[in-house]
Amino acid sequence: DKFFKKHKKDLRYHGDSYENLWWDRDKYHKGNILIIDQCIPTPKEDSGSKDMDNIIKTLLSNNLRPHFFALSNRGETPETYSYYEQGVHCIFGDGNRDFRTYYNKYHELYDYILLSRVTSSSEVLDFIKEITPKKKIIFYTVDLHHLRLKQEYGVTKSIKTLRESEKLKSLELKAISDTDFTVLLSEHEEKYLTHECGIDPEKLTCWPLIRKIETKNQFKKSKNPKDIIFIGGFRHTPNIDAVNWLVDEIIPEFSKLFASSKIEQPMIKIYGANAPDAISKLDSKKIKYLGFIEKEEDAFKNAKLSIAPLKFGAGLKGKVLSSLLYKTPVVGTHFAFEGYNLRNKRVYFETSVDGKEFAKTLFDAYLSKDPTSSDWKKIFEDLHDKFSRQSFDKKFNSDILKYNF
Repeated sequence: DKFFKKHKKDLRYHGDSYENLWWDRDKYHKGNILIIDQCIPTPKEDSGSKDMDNIIKTLLSNNLRPHFFALSNRGETPETYSYYEQGVHCIFGDGNRDFRTYYNKYHELYDYILLSRVTSSSEVLDFIKEITPKKKIIFYTVDLHHLRLKQEYGVTKSIKTLRESEKLKSLELKAISDTDFTVLLSEHEEKYLTHECGIDPEKLTCWPLIRKIETKNQFKKSKNPKDIIFIGGFRHTPNIDAVNWLVDEIIPEFSKLFASSKIEQPMIKIYGANAPDAISKLDSKKIKYLGFIEKEEDAFKNAKLSIAPLKFGAGLKGKVLSSLLYKTPVVGTHFAFEGYNLRNKRVYFETSVDGKEFAKTLFDAYLSKDPTSSDWKKIFEDLHDKFSRQSFDKKFNSDILKYNF
């Protein structure tokens, strides 16, 4: 009674106990957004998760309540509890296992939806449009899956890969058509969709990779770094192909160059989760798989160079941005550097998808002079303008206004 009398003015705005709990508990937020993806993000393991993690943080900083429904992994993960603590509603429990049942019951709660990946859109978009045809929906591509597979077909000539690419192209173009606007990671993808697929550019926007730039400027390397490293998750086909190419074609040529120059050859260290057996068993003086690394900076501390021997791929590559953030020059193909518009020849070395040429570029880069502190200062200024959380926050808010969300 005392409590009620003291707070009765405030309590007028509270619902009856548990009647409308899902609505009442979020009444102080500016809005509720339902994020639908395949898995709870694992930002320590892959670039796509890092971006989703930062999108979630941006929503929270704008007083929007994220509600996350993972379509594939329906069990709570260690990351789930971290998101609970940040204020994210991760949707689990006996009554919330099936998306259709869940959405039928709670769709009125959401102001808009962020639908991540074509695999998610193909699973639930038609149902969402059927139940709530006027609901505002953002399609977040992560990368254009069909474009990546089309490039993979160019390398492997696999008819199965070509057919999968054609199937995903149809699904991705449908998702772009059926949603309010689509988020891409690079201007290259935007030009492709507008020029080759006839998509209205007004339906497209670019959200680049998002990283906490300002703290990385304090990163310090060891005094005489000698390692060459590759870092990337192995659920991603381009990374598996890259390491196989490295082993089969690049390292043999690389070794010849060091042998003829009578210079000690550095070991190439491979980092990343979920490696297949052929990669996880790599263990020689020339190349070694060291597994998943908890703190990315630990891999870069002793690294003189990072490599990105990608023969296909779409969107911006997180491994390139990580390398720059940790003050490590990168050797890679044009697929690796797509969308970065890098100019400083001391920090990036672009080469072709010819193994011999890649090895020669890697050899020359290893023997070249390190970038200066002045080089890194300019690079960090550019990275902050393009990839920082502050930069993304402005872009996010301008897009929300532009598309009347």
